[in-house]
Amino acid sequence: MPAAITQSAALEASGFVTARRQSAVSAQITAQLAQLFVEEGDHVQQGQLIARLSSDDYRASLNAMSAAVEADRAKTIQDRYASELAEKNLSRYEPLAKAKLVSASQYDSYVATAKEAEAVVRADGMSTRADQARADVARVQLGFTEVRAPFSGVVISQDAQIGDIISPEGSNGSSTRTSVVTIVDMDSLEIDADINESFISRVKTGSSAVVRLDAYPDWTIPSSVIAVIPSADRSRATIRVRLSLKKDARIVPNMAARISFED
Repeated sequence: MPAAITQSAALEASGFVTARRQSAVSAQITAQLAQLFVEEGDHVQQGQLIARLSSDDYRASLNAMSAAVEADRAKTIQDRYASELAEKNLSRYEPLAKAKLVSASQYDSYVATAKEAEAVVRADGMSTRADQARADVARVQLGFTEVRAPFSGVVISQDAQIGDIISPEGSNGSSTRTSVVTIVDMDSLEIDADINESFISRVKTGSSAVVRLDAYPDWTIPSSVIAVIPSADRSRATIRVRLSLKKDARIVPNMAARISFED
C-alpha cells in the first residue's frame, strides 16, 4: 500500500522485509541430483558443499583425458630418443659428407630423417598440450558436480529432490529443476516500501524512520532510508524506497512491515 499522511505521523508506508542477498543455488552443468547435504533452516558457510550431482560420466571423461596425456608423454619420450639418435647419425655422417666419403643423397637422407624426428617431437608437444587442456576442462566439469554455497546464509527452501535433473537452463520436464536450494543472507535483510509520488519529496537518503512488523506490532525498530530508487511505478504512482533493518533472529524475509517516517 502506498504511503499516506496521518494525523499522528508525518508520513507512513507499508512494505515487506526483503533480502538483498538471496540465491537460488543451481549447478553449471545438467546432471541428476545424487546427494543433498542440507535441509530448510540449515545455516551454511560460503563454499560449503550443499549437494553432489551424478559424476560417473564426468569422472570417466577425466580419466580418459588423463590417460591420453600420459600416453602422449610416453610417446614424446620415445620420439625424443629417436630424434637424438637421428642427430647423432647426422653428426657422424657430416664430416664424411664433407670428405666426399658418402654420397650427397645419402647424407641428405640423414638430414631429412633428423628434421622429421625433430618435427615429430614438436608435434608430440602440441598433442600433449591439447590433451592436457581437454583434461583440464574435464576436471573443471567434474568439479561442477559439487554444488557449493555462494555465500554464508540460511537455507529457506529445498527446490529439488534426490533423483531430479538439475539444469541451469531449465526444462519442461516434471523432474527437472533449475535450482537445488534457495539461500538467504540474513545479514542483508532490509525493508522495501512504496511511497506515493506526492510525498516522495519528504523522503531522502538518510531519513530516519521507525519500523513495526505485523508479526510483532509492539516492537519498534529504528531504521533509516538506504536509498530512494530513481524510478517510478506509473501504474501505481509510487516510488520504491529501501530502508535499513537491524539484525535479529525474529526477522525473516517477506514479513509485512509498517514504516513511520520521522520529520
